[in-house]
Amino acid sequence: MHYLLFYEVGEDYVSRRAEFRDAHLEKAWKASKRGELVLSGAFANPVNGVERASEYVLHATKKVFPALRAIDGHRGAYLLRRMVDGAIEFVVLTLWDSMATARRFAGAEREKAVVDAEARAILTSFDERVTHYEIVQELELAQDEHPSRS
Repeated sequence: MHYLLFYEVGEDYVSRRAEFRDAHLEKAWKASKRGELVLSGAFANPVNGVERASEYVLHATKKVFPALRAIDGHRGAYLLRRMVDGAIEFVVLTLWDSMATARRFAGAEREKAVVDAEARAILTSFDERVTHYEIVQELELAQDEHPSRS
């Protein structure tokens, strides 16, 4: 099981951050060493753009991903995020049994990105086209080897 945490920042965030930073980082490093923390990080500017990014994450996880789960042949999805030139970039990776099952979601024009109206209203830009890959090899970890499963 994986967890993604988003922190809401208050008006006094900048003035109070230093008070808790050392303890926060110490706990994060210990969790990482135990294999419990896979990824971590902060936005380059934690106030600017966080609301829109959080809004997109909620949209993807509460609306898009549940809709994908309902499609026969859907095998999972990942929402990835990174900072690029001061902006937040998202990548959505979906997994399907076959191209035929992916078409149930994408439609006949398989290279055209499926971005619903709500996502379009949140995002500043998005790719109009998608790229498909065939999985040729997968590394499966045993239950006790996976850092986020117990």
